[in-house]
Amino acid sequence: MTTKRMPRLAFARPRYKVGEALTQDARLALLRDLRHADDKPLSDRVAGCLLLLYAQPIPRILALETSDVIHDGDDVLLRLGEPPSPVPEPFASLLLQHVTDRTATGGDQWLFTGRRPGRALNYKSMRDHLRALGIPLRLARVGAARDLVLDIPAPVMAAALGFHHTTANRQFRNVGGTWNRYVATRT
Repeated sequence: MTTKRMPRLAFARPRYKVGEALTQDARLALLRDLRHADDKPLSDRVAGCLLLLYAQPIPRILALETSDVIHDGDDVLLRLGEPPSPVPEPFASLLLQHVTDRTATGGDQWLFTGRRPGRALNYKSMRDHLRALGIPLRLARVGAARDLVLDIPAPVMAAALGFHHTTANRQFRNVGGTWNRYVATRT
C-alpha cells in the first residue's frame, strides 16, 4: 500500500452498541437451565455460572485453582479479587461438587483442567463448551456486570471481582447511573 502497488485497504473495526447486554430475565433463565442440566458436564455448568453470575472472562475462569474456592462452615467463597466473593447457594453446591470431583480424582490444582496433565483447559475449548450451552458470551458478561453495579457500588464490585475501576464505572454509566466520581478513582 505504501508503494502504491496494491489498492488501499480499510479494515472495519467491530462496533458494539452501548445497549447490547443480556437481560436479567434471560440470565436467570440460563442459570436455571445450568442448575438442572444434569446431562451436561459439571465443569461446563460451573464455568457458565461463573460467567453469568460474576461477569468473569474466560481467561480468568481458566486461571482459577481449587484453592480459590473457600468452604468456611456454611459459607462458600470464591477468590476472584479481594475480599473473596460470596457464592449463592444453588451455585455453591454445584461449585463444591465440582471441587470435590476434582480433588477425588487426584487432579492438579486447576479448577478446569485440560487434556494435558498439569495444564488448565485452553481458551478455545472453554469458549466452545460455553457456546454449546447456549450462552452468548459477550452479552452475558456485559449483562452480569451491569446487574452487579446496580446491586453494589462500582468500586467495590471492581475490587471484589478483579475488574479495573474504570470498567466498573463505565458499566455503571451505561446502565444509567449518574454517580461516576468515586474518591478512589481521583488522582
